[in-house]
Amino acid sequence: MNRSKVKFAIEYGAGGLRDTTRIAASSAEMWRDICLTNRTAILGAPETVFAERFEEFERVVERAEADELIALF
Repeated sequence: MNRSKVKFAIEYGAGGLRDTTRIAASSAEMWRDICLTNRTAILGAPETVFAERFEEFERVVERAEADELIALF
């Protein structure tokens, strides 16, 4: 995946990190409603954007790369 797509995905999600962590503790019913409301966007998101990002996150954590971890957030 090219870097511009990864950067876009990071920037798109970064602003909502606080809200995302807040709703992460929400009920299963709330998550159901969120997923169903955003069904088109969820189904249209290329899985490689998320998979590659999580692989990079895992690599940084595994290697204890503190500066890189900060850069990811």
